[in-house]
Amino acid sequence: IGGFNINTIGGEKVRRNYALVGRVPAGAVLEKEIKQNFTDGNSISIILRNPDFTTADRIAKQVNQTFGNGIAVAKDAAQIVVTIPANYKADGKMVEFVSAIESLEIEPDQIAKVVVNERTGTVVIGENVTVSPVAISHGNLNVQISAMPIISQPAPFSRGQTVVVPQTQTNVETEKSKVMVMENATNVQQIAKALNALGVTSRDIIAIFQALKEVGALKAELIIM
Repeated sequence: IGGFNINTIGGEKVRRNYALVGRVPAGAVLEKEIKQNFTDGNSISIILRNPDFTTADRIAKQVNQTFGNGIAVAKDAAQIVVTIPANYKADGKMVEFVSAIESLEIEPDQIAKVVVNERTGTVVIGENVTVSPVAISHGNLNVQISAMPIISQPAPFSRGQTVVVPQTQTNVETEKSKVMVMENATNVQQIAKALNALGVTSRDIIAIFQALKEVGALKAELIIM
């Protein structure tokens, strides 16, 4: 849960939730380069960076519609194999063929995603995001420390020294949280309406989405920046 921690010169402190957090989104991927030729002379393979069966099928259908039925086959969600037509097998024509494929207009399938940035409190919810029925209860912990210096003045001719004694007062407040049942939310509008009913801030929404993902109620990929 995001928060803040403020310290003043006078000793006053205001803290909300946790100010110091650490996370390594997605970790790291180490890949070994694979040497391969551009084509074997008969076919080329289109590899999708974001594998998706619907997108692969749309690409194959569009290529077949443009260059001839049956030359493109979607092998799986990430690879489409395209047989090079005879009129494009001449020298210099293969690049032209690939360029023509790149020029095709294809609408990719939208993957359900929620992207959050805890540093700025930004939350972006994709169009296809849905949430299964779930009960949500969320509250905040606020800690406020106030400091008021008291001057201890010694009696005259007592050879004492003036001492400044800081007097601190700590106030811990836990907001009362209410439990709300979120019905099956099938679109962005329903999700926004349910979160607004809780009256939470953007940072609280980030924590709620993290919890929804852990419990399996969030039907989307959660990306934390």
